[in-house]
Amino acid sequence: MKTLAILTNGGDTCSLNAAIKSIRDHAIAAGYTRILAFEDGYQGIVNKSVKLLTWEPIDPQQGGTILRSQRFAPNSDEERRIIFQNLSDLEVSALVVIGGDGTLSATKALCQGGEAKDFGVRILGFPRTIDNDIRTNTFEGENEVSLCPGYPSAAIKIARLTRELRTTAMSSRKIFIMETMGRDAGWLAAATCLGGAEFVLIPEVEFKDDDWNRFFERVAKLYAFHGHVIIGVSEGFRIGGVQEMDAAFGPRKLGGVGVKVAKMVEMGLHGLGLNVAVRYQQAGYIPRMGAPCAYDIELASALGAEVGAMLEDGRHGELPVSTIVPTFKHIGEGISRIPLSRIEQFFLPAKTFYDSGTFSITDSFIDLMKRFVDPKGL
Repeated sequence: MKTLAILTNGGDTCSLNAAIKSIRDHAIAAGYTRILAFEDGYQGIVNKSVKLLTWEPIDPQQGGTILRSQRFAPNSDEERRIIFQNLSDLEVSALVVIGGDGTLSATKALCQGGEAKDFGVRILGFPRTIDNDIRTNTFEGENEVSLCPGYPSAAIKIARLTRELRTTAMSSRKIFIMETMGRDAGWLAAATCLGGAEFVLIPEVEFKDDDWNRFFERVAKLYAFHGHVIIGVSEGFRIGGVQEMDAAFGPRKLGGVGVKVAKMVEMGLHGLGLNVAVRYQQAGYIPRMGAPCAYDIELASALGAEVGAMLEDGRHGELPVSTIVPTFKHIGEGISRIPLSRIEQFFLPAKTFYDSGTFSITDSFIDLMKRFVDPKGL
């Protein structure tokens, strides 16, 4: 009897259940007769919190993860030993780990040691993130980009939230700062522009004093014309080379840069003779919430099918990727696999997708995002 185990680790996204279902179904087709699920990510292996998933109904349109998820990485030798021993005790022959950059980096380390071979366990990764910050060997023409399940739905939700914020900005003649998640990558913040944000501040581009002056002038000019402005900002945007931390949640929790930017914009405009209220809105967990978009479901399902092929081929230490950003009807084309050893963070290519002159996204970014975000249909 061949046994496959699946787990979801780290932050949740809308596309996880679609991925779980596709991996499970294609593993059965590849000859795995028992499918196990570890609950609460890697912590579930350590605690042996496991359930049978072989015939459990899974709704790919349901957001979140039916397996639950925790931020836990097996970094110590003892934790790794326990993980492999428990996998062996449960007669698991293959493990699929669904996660983002941090989870996949920890999974890469598990694959690089000799324990996997010693215990007879093959390990595969599966990308998921709302931040779209994993290098997936994806290209748009000659430009390297990224495409991870979870991001399409998150981008749509951020664009919708920004569009809806517009009514309040217009009615009250205010400037709003929309802060999104994104520790090191500006993909999610850039999506505010798809919902109508006129400017966006991203971690990949740091402002100098002259940049701030030009920025205040452009904001003032646009406000004088429209009577309202929305500015997107990533939580990881650096002011004076420093990322803003939320002291209430510990030293590694980013947050609050939107408040600081709001104060800076208000003061900067005041210096230009313009007295206007600048308010702050945090998107928070909204991009993680609710049901996935159709594009995300199909993308996760296509990558899950590739996992089935990888299991059939006896692969180890790899993960499925989409080498292109396809239109909806072409999802499934360009699916490939890469070694986990090549996993690393990937940032928004600012030279291609960000215009430092206008402090906004480029037409190239809009064209790319139209594969799954229709600004007119938000």
